[in-house]
Amino acid sequence: MRFTSVPEDQRQEYSTVFDNLWRFVIEVDPKMTMYAVLLSEDLVRRLIAMVRSCNVLQPMDISNIQSRF
Repeated sequence: MRFTSVPEDQRQEYSTVFDNLWRFVIEVDPKMTMYAVLLSEDLVRRLIAMVRSCNVLQPMDISNIQSRF
């Protein structure tokens, strides 16, 4: 996973977007089996990548990662 610096003036917006993404991931993750049957393989791979990325970043305290994501 590639980390990128988050400018101080955009940190609040980043946190808001990440929180929204995390809510989406919580909703999608349990339904992944159903999506695997109904959606294209490429879309399922993208969903899995999104879920895994969020699962790696969520336990981190964003304020303690030096403005990086």
